[in-house]
Amino acid sequence: MMIDKTVQGKSKARIDKAYEDYDEKFPERVEIENRFRVVMETIDEKFGGEFSHSPFSKKTIIYSVFAVFYDLLYGLDSNLKKSRINSISPEQVGAIKLAGERIQKGTAQADVLEASARRTTNPKERKILTKYILQAAKSAK
Repeated sequence: MMIDKTVQGKSKARIDKAYEDYDEKFPERVEIENRFRVVMETIDEKFGGEFSHSPFSKKTIIYSVFAVFYDLLYGLDSNLKKSRINSISPEQVGAIKLAGERIQKGTAQADVLEASARRTTNPKERKILTKYILQAAKSAK
C-alpha cells in the first residue's frame, strides 16, 4: 500500500511479486520502515490499551485502520522521498473510534458491515472499510 499508493488486496501472486521486485534492491526500505513504525506508534498512542478491545483489533479490519492512519499522517499518494508528517486531531481519533463502534454494533451502512464480515484480504472490501473510516476521520477536522 505504501509503495503502490493504493489500498490493495492480499494474494500469493502479489507477495511473490513484491519479493521478486524488492528482495535484492529496495531503495525506499528505510523510509518505508520509518513510516511503518510511525503509523504503528501513532495507533498505539491514540488508542493505547483500548485497541485490543476495539473492533479494529479484528484481523479483518486492521489493514484498513493502518491505511487510514497512514493516509492521515502522510497521504496515501505521498512521495516516499519527502517525509512530511501531519498531525491527527483528537476529533479525528474520536471519529475513527465512533466508526469502529458503528461497525461493531452493526449500525454502519450495509456495505461496510458486509465488507467487515467478509474476507477483507480482497481489495474491494478493504477499500470499502478504509473509505468509511477515512471519511469519518476527515469530516471531523
